[in-house]
Amino acid sequence: MRKWILKFSFTSVLNMNIYNYLLHNMHSKQKLISIVKMTLLFGVIFGLLRLSFNLVGFKKIDHHSKASVKYLDVFKRLYNIQQFRNETIATFPGALCDTNVTLFVFIVSASQNILAREAIRNTWGTKCTNSHKDARCVFVVGRSRNELLNRYILEESDVNRDILIVPFYDVYSNLTYKTMFALQWSKRYCNGKIKFFMKTDDDMFVSVRRLTAYLNNAPKKRLFIGKCWGLAKPIRNWSSKWYVTFKQYNHTYYPKICSGTGYVMSYDVALSVVQISSTVPYLYLEDVFVAICANRQGIIPKNVSGFHNSKIALKSCKDVHKVFTSHGLSVSEMYKVWKKIGTCSPTEIDEYKQ
Repeated sequence: MRKWILKFSFTSVLNMNIYNYLLHNMHSKQKLISIVKMTLLFGVIFGLLRLSFNLVGFKKIDHHSKASVKYLDVFKRLYNIQQFRNETIATFPGALCDTNVTLFVFIVSASQNILAREAIRNTWGTKCTNSHKDARCVFVVGRSRNELLNRYILEESDVNRDILIVPFYDVYSNLTYKTMFALQWSKRYCNGKIKFFMKTDDDMFVSVRRLTAYLNNAPKKRLFIGKCWGLAKPIRNWSSKWYVTFKQYNHTYYPKICSGTGYVMSYDVALSVVQISSTVPYLYLEDVFVAICANRQGIIPKNVSGFHNSKIALKSCKDVHKVFTSHGLSVSEMYKVWKKIGTCSPTEIDEYKQ
């Protein structure tokens, strides 16, 4: 946008200089003709610039995507998750469902966030590969416009066997598709082997040890927990990252929502969300879409202390004991937190209050 503003400013100044010159060096009839011509020229330039802003999604949410693909929300038709039910998954880590696990963690990751994925594998993600098999982790990654990056992700998947590559572009507007595709994949390949499903992001710290200890004593049915709130009004300001039109959602309030930074569902809830999703109009706000699906099944999320959608300082074992999730960690911060946890005894982390 800045580039277009500069062009407009430069063109305006240039045309005004020409305009002033003509006024001071022409006769009345010539001046009148020149004024009409310059007015028309200004109108054409302004019209072209306005059209250009609209074409690139100036009022849309393209700037919220971590990937390079723009999302023109106003022109995107309402569609349903049903259209992806029969899509072929490019590659998937089927071996992760070779045994029963307490917690299956789906980490939604932008295709270019290679270092973030590696940091998780080397820190809290190590708890997804322990011999007791209490937890499993898989990254959910979409396609990139960069074919070189796509080839790298395929190699990364072959090496680590922990990436679910979904068949659509990695943009913010497809976040709901990525989450729903992960749920559908787990239903197809892991049905009956998972007790709890977790959705989180690649900038999150997750205390897998403490969370699995909590879940071992939690209800195994109709559980939906996280950093939850409600009832909240949809944001109608187009400049907001969470802007929703009346056409997309025409109710006054959302149902109770759990932050998409990290929530946990018992597997029966996850299956219910998948089953009803084909009847729910698509919404690009993934946590809201999942909440709507759950609400239609009479499942109400519960806010649980320890889930955070903000960055929580983890400076001691006492801090770690209080946290299930912390949001917004950089790669270096992930390693620092993990180093700190390394000094904590298992009992300091596993201890919890139901």
